[in-house]
Amino acid sequence: MMSSPVKKVIYYFRTEGARNTVARGLNKLATVVKSNEDTSPRSSPGPVDISDYFPPEAQPIPIRRVRNTGKQRRLTLILPTVNQEHLYAGAWTALKIFWNTAQENDYRVRVISATSPYSSEGLEKLDFIGPGEVLNIESWQREDNVPCEIEHDELFIVTAWWTAYVIKELETTNQVFYLIQDFEPGFYSWSYRYILALESYKFKYAKIFNTSILYEFFKEQDLLSGEREIFFEPGITKSLFYPDEKTRYKDTGKATILLYGRPAVTRNLFELVILSLEHFFKANPAYKEKIGEIISVGEKHDSLVVGGFTIKSLGKLSMTEWARLARESDIGISVMCSPHPSYPPLEMAAAGMLVVTNRIYNKDLAKVNDNFISSDSSIEDMAEAIKRAIDRLEDQETIRRNAELFLEQRDWDENLKGTTEFITDKNSAGT
Repeated sequence: MMSSPVKKVIYYFRTEGARNTVARGLNKLATVVKSNEDTSPRSSPGPVDISDYFPPEAQPIPIRRVRNTGKQRRLTLILPTVNQEHLYAGAWTALKIFWNTAQENDYRVRVISATSPYSSEGLEKLDFIGPGEVLNIESWQREDNVPCEIEHDELFIVTAWWTAYVIKELETTNQVFYLIQDFEPGFYSWSYRYILALESYKFKYAKIFNTSILYEFFKEQDLLSGEREIFFEPGITKSLFYPDEKTRYKDTGKATILLYGRPAVTRNLFELVILSLEHFFKANPAYKEKIGEIISVGEKHDSLVVGGFTIKSLGKLSMTEWARLARESDIGISVMCSPHPSYPPLEMAAAGMLVVTNRIYNKDLAKVNDNFISSDSSIEDMAEAIKRAIDRLEDQETIRRNAELFLEQRDWDENLKGTTEFITDKNSAGT
């Protein structure tokens, strides 16, 4: 039988995510250690330290202001962590914008790791930063209240909502650009962290939105703060994601279905995907003959049998492995309880797959490219979308042409030009 503490950890992991669960645990541990330091058993407990109420990951960093006496300005990127295992698509995108902007303007560069020790190992594996160039990246991390030196004309890019808080005192003295890549209050139940994430959008930072869809969501929800703002459409790594020959389907007539399955990340709606597949097979038993296998990637999970098929869980793959599998598969299923489309369905479509994804708020990827098949977030509608995808598979020529058209619109460097200019336009003359 599962113990109560384990149940609590699983609950917090599912509702608040891995980073905040760890932060919560460390905060709790610190409180316990502090209480044990009182060696007098007779002393009455002291008052609660209310500073513990504020999330530790969002605590302001200690700052020491200095003048920039050199000829180059410094651009600083603040990430929650730069550990290799946490450099997912969002962090990769932030680093790409940061690096492109610095290279185009001959800025000095610095990365601040807000919640974990700095490590350059992950940066060394980025394809757009040369091996020797990583040595030129300055860094800072929280360490025994050592202050972080801030130059008077320094530029900043913040990312996750809590990184917006750690330098809030610079709101009126330095140029800060807030890279918004999701509606982050949605990562939590209605709570103080929900409110903190929501309030961060009111900060007087210039805003950069990942996709026009997310920008329009913020606009419709009246969440824009009146500061300067811009959006960009994410690119696709064209050397990895492109339409291949799909020889397995052409030889056998049986489709490979590829799921982006992350059960522990609740916004990926893993339950909806599995139940929709089950409903599809029950409603369309003859279609079992049209399926070869079902593969799940993104996070390793227990074996599941759906419609007589055992879903093969491959877990988290390298980008090269993920791209190869996408090129070889025929139908993708990738959903997200978010107004941001996320990258997996975009990469699936570019690799020549028909992609079943969900409509929510103003997000409807079927309006972006015909390789997307949108459905409402219901079991019945998603099951019907899976059926439509299988029915369309025979027209491989059209699927390939749609993928090629999509790729033409998804060049990373071209799509980020407006963003790098946005960061530099107001700052070229100095502060």
